[in-house]
Amino acid sequence: MTLSPGIFARSHGERADGHIRISYEPNMTISRTLRSASWWTNQKTKTQARAAGKTNDPAVEQISLIKKQKNRERKLFYCLASDNEMSVALMMAFLLTRVGCEARTALSAEKALRLAQTEMFDLITLDVDMPVSGFELFQSLKRIPHLRETPVVFVSGNATIENQQRGLNLGAADFIEKPFDSSDFVSRILSLVEESTTA
Repeated sequence: MTLSPGIFARSHGERADGHIRISYEPNMTISRTLRSASWWTNQKTKTQARAAGKTNDPAVEQISLIKKQKNRERKLFYCLASDNEMSVALMMAFLLTRVGCEARTALSAEKALRLAQTEMFDLITLDVDMPVSGFELFQSLKRIPHLRETPVVFVSGNATIENQQRGLNLGAADFIEKPFDSSDFVSRILSLVEESTTA
C-alpha cells in the first residue's frame, strides 16, 4: 500500500479487536533520490547566484566589484586578423583576446573588406599571400575613409626583403614574419594599437 511518493505503509497483521495495525515507513531509495534532487537544486541556485554576481560572502562580492570596475576602465581594442590560413588567423585572434582585445577573423579579402567597411577597428593584420594580394588589399582598405589612420600590419611567411620593403613603403605599420614568437607578436601589436589610439 503506497500513500505518497516517499512513504510506504506496512501491514503487521490483524489485531485482537479486528483492526489491522499499519506502520508508515519511508521508502529509503526514494528518500535518497529526493535528498539528491534537493542537493542539486541547491547547487544550481548557488551557481545561478554566482553567475548573477550575488553571494553571501562580502569578500567575494568586493572582489567581483573591483574586477568589474577594472574591466570598465580598461580600453578594449578591436582588431581584425586576416590570413588565408584558418589556424593562423585563429591563433592571432586567440593571442589578442588573451590580452584584453576583441578580435575578428577573415580568411579572404572579400570578408576583410566587408568587415572593414562596417566596423571601426583599431588595428588590422594582413597576409601577403592571400587569394587577392595582401598589398592590393592594403590599398583597398586605406581607401576606406575611417581606416586611413588605422595601423595595418603584415604578418606573413613570405617575408622577403622585397616584400617587407614594399609593405612599409605602402604605409604598413609593421611587418611580422611567420612563424612568430607569441609574446613578440602581442608586444608589437599592443604597442602599435596603443600608440594609434592615444595619438
